[in-house]
Amino acid sequence: MRIPHLKYFWLLLCLVVTACHSPVPEVKAMDDHQKELQEISEQIQDGDLVLRLGNDITSNILAQLNLKDKRFSHIGICFVENGTKLVYHSVGSEYGTHNLLRKDSLQNFLDLSNNLSIGYCRTGLNMVHLKHIHDTLAQWYLQQIPFDMDFDWQSDDKMYCSELVAKAIMRGTDSVVIPITDTLGRQYFSIDNILGTFPTDSTGYYTRSLRKQ
Repeated sequence: MRIPHLKYFWLLLCLVVTACHSPVPEVKAMDDHQKELQEISEQIQDGDLVLRLGNDITSNILAQLNLKDKRFSHIGICFVENGTKLVYHSVGSEYGTHNLLRKDSLQNFLDLSNNLSIGYCRTGLNMVHLKHIHDTLAQWYLQQIPFDMDFDWQSDDKMYCSELVAKAIMRGTDSVVIPITDTLGRQYFSIDNILGTFPTDSTGYYTRSLRKQ
């Protein structure tokens, strides 16, 4: 009668040993992710769109607002200031009271410990247009524009992430028009509408299991 119990004991022991050793490959995997993060960060240039998909439920829901390309839930624009790559972006209430237009380091924006996928898109816009976009974002940053929880693209006193990027691009150029998504009675700027405005071969993409350039 004791043999089955002994069998279960050894099975449990094997599971415990396996569990104790499981963090080792995970650490190696994260090291590999950090190498990819460093590589893709080095490729990002002044004026590139930067993208990510968070590892939380809210990010997954936001990604579904994209009708065609659901790889990303958040977008910003990277500019180099005093030799440092910084990302202008607007984030919501998960950041508590700091739900204002932010200017974070590129490394922090793309942090793979908080994101499942990261990427960038090169717009191909000229230096004059990029300067106008940068100046527009810098002005909005000083104004401390808050995140728009109502997702109302028709007002400028508050802006959600893709609205911020779309409006900055259109106001900084005289030729780019980013379309509005109209679905289920709601209109909004989606991330895939912004990406669809620029050549698809200008996008770099990395996720936990796949990398594309």
